[in-house]
Amino acid sequence: MISANPTFAFNVTKDETYIARFKKKPDKPFPIYNVLVTVNPANSGIVSGAGSYDSNSVATLTATANSGYWTSNGTVLFTSSILNITVIRDTVLVVNFEESDEPVEEFTVQIGSINPSEAGIVSGYGKYEKNTTVTLTAIANTDFEFKNWSTTDGIIISDKNTFTFILTQDTVLVANFGLSLIIENTLIYSIYILPNPVHQNAIIEINCLETQPNTVITILDILGSEIITVYTGLLDEGINNFPLPNGLPSGSYILLVKNSSGQKTEQFIIAK
Repeated sequence: MISANPTFAFNVTKDETYIARFKKKPDKPFPIYNVLVTVNPANSGIVSGAGSYDSNSVATLTATANSGYWTSNGTVLFTSSILNITVIRDTVLVVNFEESDEPVEEFTVQIGSINPSEAGIVSGYGKYEKNTTVTLTAIANTDFEFKNWSTTDGIIISDKNTFTFILTQDTVLVANFGLSLIIENTLIYSIYILPNPVHQNAIIEINCLETQPNTVITILDILGSEIITVYTGLLDEGINNFPLPNGLPSGSYILLVKNSSGQKTEQFIIAK
């Protein structure tokens, strides 16, 4: 190396060849800024998108309530539920939600009966807003055990003492304890809806311990009313797959598989 100075002076006395060498400067890291969001009033909505961002990157903030508006230092910035900002400094925003004037749609969850009446107690029923996730719990008294939840006309919905579903209509259920007059098909090993919850397409998977003739597969709403028949015919020993029909609205459903050996059900949720 002759010189590290970018300007190099010398006397020319003969032919000379020189090489100018350069090296890349290290990349300068982008500064990182924080985007903070608070909700006013508290618990009136949910906001996503807050966090740390590189300088000049775009942050997308989304509020769940339709009637909210964004403010910063008391100044209204945007009245949409989605706000895109270019982050050039630490930023604090407030999303304000106003109480909606629209009436809230409510439905009632009732226990039609506890069968037998002295067998246990049930909690979780009452009045709820539409699309609320409701959890019913049945507790057996001494000398009894919980059997299943069913509709008033005997369709088994769940054999778990804690039953959770999305409320989309008035609902009446029965808590069954002790001996049940409903025969469960023990020759059907398992029923799955894959995936569950269902967001788009799904498969019904039924695993049989032996061949099941004259089987009817139907989809019921949470009250046990039939919505659509999926299949009628023979189920082979082993795994049987069927596509879940498209076009069902969001909510809780029951898949009922029934033949002369009894019935078996599986609850599933559609969440679009």
